[in-house]
Amino acid sequence: MAITGVSHMGLCVSDLEKSLHFYCDILGFQKIQSFQVDGAETVERLLELRNLSMSLTFVELDGQRIELIAIANPRASGGGKGDFNRLGYTHLSVKVQDWDAELDRLRAAGVEVLEHTIGAQSASNSRFAFILDPDGNRVELFGMVDESGHAPWDLPMGA
Repeated sequence: MAITGVSHMGLCVSDLEKSLHFYCDILGFQKIQSFQVDGAETVERLLELRNLSMSLTFVELDGQRIELIAIANPRASGGGKGDFNRLGYTHLSVKVQDWDAELDRLRAAGVEVLEHTIGAQSASNSRFAFILDPDGNRVELFGMVDESGHAPWDLPMGA
């Protein structure tokens, strides 16, 4: 097979500075590069948009990249919002250590924690909860019940 891995995930954002603060300052991603795209015919054809004006900013954590796309006139709906059982993007999941301290830190930073989603599963040694980014997209916090045990994200397939 010629596919060798995942390049990045694209996320259209309404306010680039708020999103950079959330993903970089709060979640710990690093800004990799940023550039402006205005009226580029090949990009307009790729994205199926006309009269395009946008900035593209890549952030990275643990080898995973997110492309924060700030389009001059974004549509109001999208992504990880609404009912979880609809088709399409549902969430981004990030690995968490020192679960309780991290949850407290995020709350203190003003991040919206969906308190009703906080849970744990002993069999997979996992703890989980959803928080919301500035546009209301879900980000899953995924950590360990027992931090001296196996990492839940390192379980073999089918476990």
